[in-house]
Amino acid sequence: MKNSKATDTLKFLAIHNSWRRGDETIEMQNPTDIGAAIDDAIDLLSKYDELETEVHEQCVLNGKGAEREAALLGKVERLERENKRLSTALAYISATLSEDSDFLKQKCMQRVYDFAYVALHPKNE
Repeated sequence: MKNSKATDTLKFLAIHNSWRRGDETIEMQNPTDIGAAIDDAIDLLSKYDELETEVHEQCVLNGKGAEREAALLGKVERLERENKRLSTALAYISATLSEDSDFLKQKCMQRVYDFAYVALHPKNE
């Protein structure tokens, strides 16, 4: 299996650094090769930095997505509770309208019923 460019660059610079620190068992590398390895290391570190920044941004976005999802789930739960209360009220009003009652009470209850019905069954959905 062939080593990656990063692995080759790291090995080369590690050997050069050992020579630079006085390891007499190692011969000095070609200065052109040293310069090329340093350029490669700079490129690799730049790419690493870009990737690290991108990963951080994605983590932030994913975190915001999770926060938004939690907020939306909370809103759904609240709306489901409100829907249940309105449905119960609508059922009560419907039962009351069926009973014999005076005209004003029935008219008032009809308006409340109509309002609740529109709230539960919007035309846009």
